[in-house]
Amino acid sequence: MAENILFVFLCIISMSYGWGMRGSILGGEKGAMLPGAFVGLLIARFSGIPALQENWFVLAAAGASGFFFGGCMTYGETLGLTMKGFGTPGFRTGLAGVFVKGFAWFGVAAEIFGIAIVAGGGETYSASDLILTYCATVPAYFIGRTLLNRPHDPKNNVFPKVYFSRTRVEYWGGHLFVFLTFFILNLVRGDWFTAAYAWIVALVAGFGWIFAQIVHVYTLPHMPMKNGKYLFGKLQKNHFVEAWKFMECLIGGFGGLSMSVAFLLLKNLLPYTETSAAYITPFGQHDNRMAIIWTVLFLICALRIIVEPIPKEKKIIEQFSQDKLTKEEYDTAIAKLATPPFLMQYRPLFADIFEGVDFVLLGFLPPLLTMLGSMQTAKLTAVFVLFWVLTEEICFEQFIYRKTRHIFRVVMLGICAALMIGVYLRPSFFSAGFTLLMYAVSYELLQFLWQQRPSIIRTRIQKTGSLKGAVLSFGGQLTMHAFFIPACLLLDIVAVTMI
Repeated sequence: MAENILFVFLCIISMSYGWGMRGSILGGEKGAMLPGAFVGLLIARFSGIPALQENWFVLAAAGASGFFFGGCMTYGETLGLTMKGFGTPGFRTGLAGVFVKGFAWFGVAAEIFGIAIVAGGGETYSASDLILTYCATVPAYFIGRTLLNRPHDPKNNVFPKVYFSRTRVEYWGGHLFVFLTFFILNLVRGDWFTAAYAWIVALVAGFGWIFAQIVHVYTLPHMPMKNGKYLFGKLQKNHFVEAWKFMECLIGGFGGLSMSVAFLLLKNLLPYTETSAAYITPFGQHDNRMAIIWTVLFLICALRIIVEPIPKEKKIIEQFSQDKLTKEEYDTAIAKLATPPFLMQYRPLFADIFEGVDFVLLGFLPPLLTMLGSMQTAKLTAVFVLFWVLTEEICFEQFIYRKTRHIFRVVMLGICAALMIGVYLRPSFFSAGFTLLMYAVSYELLQFLWQQRPSIIRTRIQKTGSLKGAVLSFGGQLTMHAFFIPACLLLDIVAVTMI
């Protein structure tokens, strides 16, 4: 019982930290991979099933790839419908949209995760089941999107009948149809674990998103409760509560709670025994071949870093106004707009192509290849990819304005290369503990160094007139790190016990 309580607690903390980190340094699809990997690794560790404990990277990869898919769903405008509080126009519509999107995002992730667990038992799914179903999700996605999220023409005021935004294109219909496609597979093959698991996780997540958004609204500095008091008193009134971050951490916390508790409740439905030591795959003899094919495709896709991503002027001005850029970095970025680097004129085409390829290489292929027999692909995803997406953001999105960006690129890309080569040459070196330690340390450390770098501190000292004023000017970031750092240290301790 005590171990189960610890397990649930760690899943809540890790996914809460991971989801909060997603909005701090990455965002989008790639940012959602971290919390998924966290919870997958912990479920493997505490499962009590040798086959899953030994192959922890399967669950970490499935968790990361599963949560990748939902990252394309826009929900900023959906949240915006609720921001004036209870009883205001659009409030109920906004909360309904939050539920639907949370359900679809976490439901698809739980399906991919559950099928990956069950497939290793070797009794439920055949190779053809997996290949055909994964292929079927592609038309299912476009059918669902067409039926539920189209037509969409803001210029002519034409929107879908069920719509949870103001102007943005929505995709939740496609995700719901993907969820149903996987669910049908569960029913046909009698996978009652995944069928129940996915629905529990999706429903808890949907209601969790509603709760988190209500908390978000009432932790804003200008939003007192009905009695006129603030939920967090003067801290909130004086901008020391990061409302958006509070919401994101709660979303992650509900995800960790649902995925861990549902696993404990349904564990007896898994096709494993306490002595099952092997994760059974149909094409295990082709492990390296599949991994090499995936790696080559991934490296080709990674060549898009040649086309240096320069944000548009509006984004540069916004980052400067938020003190995310110094004056020198701002001037450098604006100057680059007038002198595009090599191949910049082709960037829109590259962006469209590679965004679609990312879905295949990071979301679609890793769990499928793993279930077919490529353990190497799973370990590459769990170890290398989770650091690569961080490197891509740090080196080719944020640090692009700094004179030292080339140093960061060399160091970070060098670490990525070492991780990839290491997985191929010394796969046994990368234990669950080492990987958990890497997750916990690298993201928080790099985020902290970026947001509190010396150039930003100097700028804030100039504005406030003192070091104390500069520190206090970070406001909600201080309380955010007051959670992130202890959570990180706790996960470090757990990681050390696993090495």
